[in-house]
Amino acid sequence: MFFKKQKRIDYLTRRVEELEERLCPCENHDYVEIKAEYFYDLGGDVEVNYKYKCRRCGKIKWEWEY
Repeated sequence: MFFKKQKRIDYLTRRVEELEERLCPCENHDYVEIKAEYFYDLGGDVEVNYKYKCRRCGKIKWEWEY
């Protein structure tokens, strides 16, 4: 039972990657910043977490800036 479930998960993961490739070939995503979160340290340092979303396929990407 476990192997069937894992095979199905692997198949769906590959399918999602294939569909993303059709929408945004060669990973040429057109990302737009939709959110920025700021985290403050006690030492005065600031870390920023940016959230981007592709206009075409809807893929979400997080990026940290220190």
